[in-house]
This record gives sequence, C-alpha cells and structure tokens, in this order.
Amino acid sequence: MALVVTVTLMAFLVMLLVGLAVLVRVESAVADTALQQTQARQNALMALNVAVGQLQRYAGPDTRVTATGNQADAGVENPWFTGVWDTAVAAGSAQTWFVSGNERSPMAVDPSTALQRTAANGALALVDAGQAGRVLLVGDGSARAESDAATGLTDGRVMVPAVALEAPVPGWSGGATVGRFAYWVGDEGVKAPLVDRARFDGVTYPPFDTVEARARLGQRLAADSGPVEFEPRARGNVGLMGRVLALDQVGLLAFLSGASETGEEILRRRFHEWSVESHAVIANTRVEADPARRGLRTDLSEVPETLGDAFAAYADFGSYMEAVEGSTAGSPTAVPALTRESMRRRYRITPATVDQGWQHGVRPVFTSFILQFNIRSAGGAAVPELEVRSRFLTGLWNPYSSALVWEPLVFEVEGLPVVTANGSSTSGGITTSSSVDIPLQDLLGGGPGAPMRINLPITEANPALAGDPDDRSWLPGRLYYWRTAGGSAGNWNAEFYNRTLAVSNSMIWTVPAGSLTHAPIQNSSQLSLDGPAATLRLTLKRASDDAVLAVYTSPAFDAFSVPARPFGSNSEYRITFPFRLAESFDTVASDPSLWLTTPGLDPRERDLGVGNYLPFASGGLDPAAAVYVGTPPISAPDRLLDRVMGTSGMSFNEDVPLFELPRQALLSLAELQHLARPGERPFAMGNPWASAETLALFDQTYFSGLAGGVTPDLSVREPLPNPWLRPLATKPDGTAVALTDLQDPGAPGLAARYLLQGAAFNVNSVSAAAWRAVLRGVRFPVDQPFRYVDSTGSSGAPATDVAAGELVAPEAAFLRFPQSAQETYKASLPVGGVTYAATTNVPPAAPAAASLANTHFFRQGLRVLDAAELDRLADAIAEGVRARAALTGPFRSLGEFLGPVADAPFDGRSVIERAIEVAGLNTAVTEFSSQYLTQADVIGALAPRLFVRSDTFRVRTFGEVINPATGEAGARAWCEAVVQRMPDPQAAAGATPTVAEYREPPGNFGRRFQVVSFRWLTESEI
Repeated sequence: MALVVTVTLMAFLVMLLVGLAVLVRVESAVADTALQQTQARQNALMALNVAVGQLQRYAGPDTRVTATGNQADAGVENPWFTGVWDTAVAAGSAQTWFVSGNERSPMAVDPSTALQRTAANGALALVDAGQAGRVLLVGDGSARAESDAATGLTDGRVMVPAVALEAPVPGWSGGATVGRFAYWVGDEGVKAPLVDRARFDGVTYPPFDTVEARARLGQRLAADSGPVEFEPRARGNVGLMGRVLALDQVGLLAFLSGASETGEEILRRRFHEWSVESHAVIANTRVEADPARRGLRTDLSEVPETLGDAFAAYADFGSYMEAVEGSTAGSPTAVPALTRESMRRRYRITPATVDQGWQHGVRPVFTSFILQFNIRSAGGAAVPELEVRSRFLTGLWNPYSSALVWEPLVFEVEGLPVVTANGSSTSGGITTSSSVDIPLQDLLGGGPGAPMRINLPITEANPALAGDPDDRSWLPGRLYYWRTAGGSAGNWNAEFYNRTLAVSNSMIWTVPAGSLTHAPIQNSSQLSLDGPAATLRLTLKRASDDAVLAVYTSPAFDAFSVPARPFGSNSEYRITFPFRLAESFDTVASDPSLWLTTPGLDPRERDLGVGNYLPFASGGLDPAAAVYVGTPPISAPDRLLDRVMGTSGMSFNEDVPLFELPRQALLSLAELQHLARPGERPFAMGNPWASAETLALFDQTYFSGLAGGVTPDLSVREPLPNPWLRPLATKPDGTAVALTDLQDPGAPGLAARYLLQGAAFNVNSVSAAAWRAVLRGVRFPVDQPFRYVDSTGSSGAPATDVAAGELVAPEAAFLRFPQSAQETYKASLPVGGVTYAATTNVPPAAPAAASLANTHFFRQGLRVLDAAELDRLADAIAEGVRARAALTGPFRSLGEFLGPVADAPFDGRSVIERAIEVAGLNTAVTEFSSQYLTQADVIGALAPRLFVRSDTFRVRTFGEVINPATGEAGARAWCEAVVQRMPDPQAAAGATPTVAEYREPPGNFGRRFQVVSFRWLTESEI
C-alpha cells in the first residue's frame, strides 16, 4: 500500500513538474512573442521617425513642391511615390522620393525602380522572404487590385524596398541582421479631400448674419469636394461627414443609388484619389528677392494698403456701396427700400484712383458721341451773316452687375477746331472773295479756350411711365442716351433718355449766344468751309463737385474742305464728329471673342485713348471724315452697346453687365479679375494674360476676410469669413489662439502664423477623378438651388425684391459674378435663333428683328456645366498637368500654373485655358461674356485652396524582427500616421518663435512636421 502511494505521489510530482515546465515554456513563448511584437512595432515606429525626418529635411522649407511619380508618365513603375522638388531649380529631377531605401542615397529608389513584379500565381507577396527585398504597404485591403496587361503593374498597390537593421550579436563576428523596416509617404494633397467642408452656416456674426449673406459665401467659395459616386450634401450624409476620421469610414455613408459597386469597393478604387482631409501652411513657394514677400503669405484683408491706395479703396466697398437700413429714398425699384436680406445693392459714383498698377473708381462708361455743326446764313440771302448751329448726342453705360445711384454728370469737350468760312461772289465777270475764321471751341465754350460744358441731368425718362425704375437707379448693365436740349455757350443742357436726332427744331439745333459772325461777303455769294485735322478730348465729371471721373480721347478726324455752295439760308454745311466705343460688333466678322482681349483697351480705364474709340460714318464716306450731309447712323442691331428707345428699350434683355463690384469682404484673389489693371486686358487677375507680377500675388497674398470690424469668436470655434481657414487651437507656448493673435498689430498681415488652409489641393495632381471632385465644389443641388431676382420684361427690375427664380445645377457652376449673380441672372433666351437685343418687342412676344448681339450671354453671370462637360474639363486639366510635367517637372508656383506655357501642346496657353478649349466649352458662346468660361472663372471659388505643394502626408510603415541565427522572420507590425506641416519653424521647436522666424524660418529644415493621427494596422488592412 505504501508503495502505491509513493508511486502515485511521484507520478503527481512528475506531472506537476511537466505542467510547470510546459507553463513556463508557454509563458516564455508568449513573452518572446510579445517581445518580438514589441520589437517589430519599435522598428515600425523607427521607420515612421525616419520618414518624418526625411519629410522635415526635404519638404520642410517653403520653397519645395511635391508631386507623385505618375506626374509626367502614367505608365511609370511606381506611380504613387511622392517626390519633392526645389523651386530654385526651374527644371530637373526630384531631390528625393519619400520611400525607404533613400535615407543615405536620396535617389537610390525612384518611380522607375522595378518593384511591383507579380509572383508566379499573379499575386504579390505581402513581404518578400529573406533579409532584403520588398514590402507591400498598400495592397488589396486598401486599394483595388487591377492588373494592367500593358504595363505589368498592379493598379493602386504600393511596394517599397525593405531596409535591413543590423546590430551586434554576442558570439557573432560583426553585425547581424536583426530586423527590417520600410515606409511609404503618400501625398494627400493631390487627392480630393472629402470630409473637409466649409462651415458657412457657422458664419453668423455681422455682416454675415442674414440668410442671403451666407448664401453669397456659398457661391464665392467651394463648399466641399463633390465626388460623382456620392453626394456629401445629401441629407443622410451631411450630418455624418464631420465625424469621419478615416477614409474607410466613408464607406458607411450613403452612396448614389444604382451604383454597381459597394461603398467599400468604390473606396478601394479611389484610394489614391480621395482623402479625408488635407491642410496647407499658407506660405509662398517662390524664391523671392524681396524678403517681405518670402515665407508666409500676407493677409490682404488686414493690410490692403500692401497693394496700394487703389486696391485699398476697392476693398473698402462700404465707402461706396449705398447703405440700405433706415431709408426708403432712392430705392432701386418702386417697391419699399432694400433691406439687409435684399438680393441687390446700389453703388455711388466715385472718381478713379490709380496706384501700384491697380485702378479703382465707379462710373459709367462713355459709349458714343455725335457733335454736329450747321454753318449757314442767319437771316436769308439778304443778310450776309453766318449762323453756327450745334446739336449733340451721347451715350453712357453702367458696365456693372449692380445698380448705380443716380447722380447728375457733366461732359466737357475740348479740341474743337477753328473752321475757315470762305465767301465768294461774281459780278461783272469779276470774282471777289473773303474769309473768316470761326473758332468752334471758343464759340461753344463761351470764351477763349473754355471747354464746351454739357450737363447730363437725371429727369423723368418717360412722363407716361412716371416712377419707372430707370428714373430711380442706373440699372445694371444699362445704357442711357442724352441729346441736345438747348442752353447757351459754356452751359449746354441735355434731355435724358432720348437719342433721336432725325428731327429739326429748336430743342435739337441750338445756336449758342454770340455766335453770329459778319463775313465780308455780298449777296448771292458762294460759301465753302475748310478745317484742320482734329482730335477731341472729353472729360466726364461729377456735377456736384467737378471731380474728374474719366478722360476720353477721340480718334483723329481728317482735315476737311467743303466745296462752295449757295449762301442761302437753307443750305447746310454739316461738320460732324461722331465716334463710339469699340466692341464685339467690330470684330464679329472674324471672332467676337476678341473684344476685350487687347491690353490697354479696358473700357473702365481713367484715361481712355486711341484704340478704344472708332469713328463711324455713313454714305460710304471715309470713317475719319468729319463732313456729312445728314446724320450718321447711331444704331446697329448687332451692337451690344446699343439700345432701343421707349418701353421695349427698358427691358433687361438689352442690359450688358460686364464687371462686378464687391458687396462682401474679398475672400479669393480670383475675384480681383474685376479690378482694373491699366495697361492689361480686362479680367487679368487669375487669367493667363495677366502679367507675371500680377499672377505672383496668388503665391504672395491671400484673404482671411477679417476686415471691417468682423469679429468671430474663436473660443467657441466660430469659423472665419473664409471658413476654409482653420485657426490652430494653441500657439507654441500652449495658450489658445485668439482673434487678437490673428490681428496682432505687431505683425500686421501675418495671421498665417496661426492658420492652416483647409481642403488644400495640390494642382500638380494628375488625377482626373480628384480634379472632377474639386471642380464640383460649387454646385446647386435640388434642395439647395441658386436663387435670383426674377426681373420683368417691361422694366428690367423685379416687381418685388424678395421674389426669386431658382436654378438647379447639380454638377459644377462657375460664377463670373460670385458676389452679385443673383442681381442680373434672368435673361430671355433667343426665340427661333433670334435674340431680344435691339428688338421693339417685349418678351414673351417673339423678337421683332434679328441680332447678333447676344446680350443674354452677359446677363447670366453663372456658367453651368453638365456631367459630360465637366468630365471633359477634368480629363483635359489632368492631361495638361502631366504634359507640362513632362516638359519641366511640376509647377513651382501658382503664378506659373496660372500663366502661359510656351511649348507645345500649350502654345502660349495655360493648362486650364487649354483644357477649356480642348473640352470645347466655349464653342457655342459667341461673345466674351459671363458665359464665356475663363480660367479665372474656373478657379474663382477654388483659388484659396490651390497650392503647388502638399503639407499633409499619409505615412505607412512596416517593422519586422529577424532571427540573426536562422535568418527567419519573426513578428511583423504595420502602422499608419497622418503627418502635417505646421506654420511654426522647426528650428524654434520648444520655444516661442519671433515674427521674423515665422516669416522666414531659420536653418535648413523649414517648418515643423507633426504627427496628427496614428493607428496600428493589421495585415488585412494593408
């Protein structure tokens, strides 16, 4: 019995010992596995540190730009590698590519390196076996795997070299490989940011505290990116977008019905084309000689004087826009006064200011002028006295998309010649002759050298239509005429809203006081006239204070000689000086879009001279002739700047709004296409015909909207007027960023120290899908239509200001008039190919006369593209970026991107300008109108978000442990981090940077990179 107990105890002890041994071994294995996993994760984290270090070293300075490996060649081996270029080098290869293997030799691995070889079974191994090789960091779990038979590549997948980690091992001679790491830096800026959106609904402080004001913000800046696969603004999505933290979560949102793919499949297909968000430091990538233009961009909202007095005056729109509260006087319509919710505004006429290449002034444009003289006998054949009669007609045009406040004006005319009247008579075969000089300038001006002063009053346009809108405001795009209405030398009167000269009465032909001249000639004499060449100078002034608004110079009129005629009282010797503004009518035979395409011919220029005005004649006479029998025609159905008189002429269909005046704080540099640049073509800012100096402002400046007492509360995260600007939560010293920091008087214009630009997009992107989504940033879906003033055909003004029409534009809408499109949108389209311009019929009646003056193109300051047109535009832009990159590499600055490219296939056009042409978007638009899509229109709402570099990167890393004895791989780890460049300099890390250090960081590493999000990945997520 004792023996049995002993054996049992021994067996139990053996089992206990074996169990303990197994337990120890398991725990040791678990501990070893955990240790190896920790080591693998440490290797992955080390790879992340190396990647961030590479970013800091090469992409930290402001003067660096980034692009992906497929920029110049779509079929490159590794299209998704991210490279960096130095803007000091106009052309050339990248400095490095942000993948593992380039730490010691920056170009050891590049997009042409053969890495993505498929295995025998057609699949890619996640990690190559052995101590060297490749690692797949973007695979089937992230991006769709689609084999491309033409190139042998696997779309979407990213494979990078593995870097061996060596360390001393006891008992091992030399170092041994104990692990590997790998990393890949993905460029988020070349993708369309889906989750970032502008919080227009949060801008509730004055002056944006009305529904209408916030609606204008939403058409001036792109609200979001709009992929075609799903609508972020859909009711089921809009409340969830702000909660999305990773791209794969977008798959939980509602995609468009009828899609053949699931949300997860679409996300895998768009992995390299969509991002959650992308932010940029608001800095200049150009290499600037002027230190003040380097580094962070200048906020023009805070310091508009940076661009001079003219720009500052333009930006201060409150000083010349009529206030609307508290008064019913001078309403633009017969309805009660405008309110802050009204859709329209009026502007006061102001003199022009020119400074630093900009011009600002609000005034009508002089379009036509006819001044006629009739020299004849004053009292019949028995009285050899000469009578000088005169009459005139002039037209002025409001070129703006908003109404002007009526104000009496004055025209002063100078340069009239001295005409010589030659008298002759024959008696008894003997001819006697004599002559007398008639100084027209002195005669009509009331004194030696005095100007002829013409008063242009504002009176009832049509007594039968008392109270019509034309009597209350100078309506948008409207042309008015004045004709002679008596008066005396030096003080001529005019009749408003009448252009008829085909009558003969004392109200038309006016004899200035003191104009009788006794000629030393006898009865039945003959009279001839001679005059020298003449050029007239017209000065438009404000009657209230004689402030000069503009100066116009006529074409040169030829010298003239009128053959002798009988001296009888009914004989007319008409000397006529007619000229008008050159417009599209004058180029219609070749290309109407040539109007406004010549530098120096902007009709708003303060000194408008030779080339802007053309003489016009009748009867086959030389256009420069100054002698007419009768009256030259002043009307042509095909002219834009022409107007039928009477009720039909009051229709909005004849209005031609061309430029816009601001009614909210400026937010996009492209809005400055409406500010005149003397010597440059109209609409210069943002278009490729602007000077390089002008386009450089896109790299040097920006708008925050913090002007005119705007006070968002940053403590409760109220967005700025430009809601894409994202204030940092804290400054480097840990204190919260406040509004006073953004408006620091010690650093004027340097609010960018504490801002990031949200939804930033790198224009070096060659993804058509990304461009398409970004271009759809301004759209008007069914539940958010574009609302506009519903004008009436009889008056050109709405019956009530709040009544509005609606337009649904679910794809892309580009606005020439982003601040005022509502005010002039309605247009009666052609009927049977005949437009309403110059017609005597009022819609809905059919037009009475054919006309090539397509005024309806000018009324609609919003160009809508359908899905097919948008696809063509996005494809052409992406193709153009790649074609340009093949020539000289990525764009080094926004000015370079917006400017012309000399080489084929661009031939002097910019990428976007060429894309518009390739897409055929202006084929059916026959005028340089607000429907004629330009580059500035396309980038208008996008400009604040456009950059030539990326500051947000998605870094994926890999870490692995290797047994140095066997060479076998142990634990592996993958992680992903989003790394963001920040405004503060890297050299000042841990300290408060000075203003100078913020402006231009010291040292070689630029601005600080920071990890803003991090997560570990599983194999299935790769």
